[in-house]
Amino acid sequence: MEATLLILPIFAFQAWYRKGMVKTALKNYSSAIHDLEVALSQEVTSSGKSNIEQELKLILEKHESVNEAGTSNCDSKDRDLPLAGQPHKIVIESISTPNKGRGMISTDDIPPASLIHVEDPLAAV
Repeated sequence: MEATLLILPIFAFQAWYRKGMVKTALKNYSSAIHDLEVALSQEVTSSGKSNIEQELKLILEKHESVNEAGTSNCDSKDRDLPLAGQPHKIVIESISTPNKGRGMISTDDIPPASLIHVEDPLAAV
């Protein structure tokens, strides 16, 4: 990413902001805070700066709520939900149709946010 920023510095703010938001989604809060602070220093509009400052406040709150073991304190509210944290048994069958070719279907309903299929990459870019 840094090489791209050197070639096209016009996109530096967007790149740092997006990188920070992705790290936030991955719960890598300390790196996200750093990236958003860099984005804040490169932003020129007042509305953009206030937006980044609000994001930083939210991330700092999340970062403070993470205890020393690396687990979030807000996970306790998920304990009351049925089947929270338990993997679901998902049965997937391979099918073939004349119009679309091969594919995969599930015989049961799939819960939201379920990991269904994982493949190892064949090449690295």
